[in-house]
Amino acid sequence: MLSINFYSADGIENDSVDLSEEFYAWLAHSKFSKIAQAKSTLLELEEEMINLPLVELIPEVRGSYIQFLSDAIVEGTKTLLEHLEQPNKVDVLDDDKYRLRKAIALLTLVKNEAYQYVGYY
Repeated sequence: MLSINFYSADGIENDSVDLSEEFYAWLAHSKFSKIAQAKSTLLELEEEMINLPLVELIPEVRGSYIQFLSDAIVEGTKTLLEHLEQPNKVDVLDDDKYRLRKAIALLTLVKNEAYQYVGYY
């Protein structure tokens, strides 16, 4: 399982969203991965200084992630509603629900201004 990690500027607060390889690959090939480039950033995590490739969530970058994830949630909801109208689509519905849950989890963390950095590697 892969994850996207969120960090506060002081490294005290952090959170992550675990993702399936399929969902992670979708993000990697989407506009999400092109919003900003990670830069080597020194953070203190668990009383140790660690250099990580992170994207700083400056207002423009945060806004772009919010817009991307909001659009993905709207499109995912449309897809889910279409699949609900089709009989025998239980497996597809599970995929639709997974994508929506993960997009919402990411959106929630991106909107949280306690986090100043995001890392996906």
